[in-house]
Amino acid sequence: MTETSTSAVLQRLNLGKENPGAYLGDPEAGNNGWSTSRGRAIASINPATGKAIASVRGCTAKDYARLVDASADTFRRWR
Repeated sequence: MTETSTSAVLQRLNLGKENPGAYLGDPEAGNNGWSTSRGRAIASINPATGKAIASVRGCTAKDYARLVDASADTFRRWR
């Protein structure tokens, strides 16, 4: 896959070169509900070329706690 076609695929999937690692469920909180944490980046590697395609940023423990709390609240409402 060429650099141009990789960029086109990422764009079609609404992904960038660097992407948030967790959806926190609150679009009003900014970034359309996605975490804005700057945790360690995890690269997705193209096995054919060994080059990075894109990366995902890890989240903080606080972000994951918010995510779990929001999930539990949603489950209680759903049940």
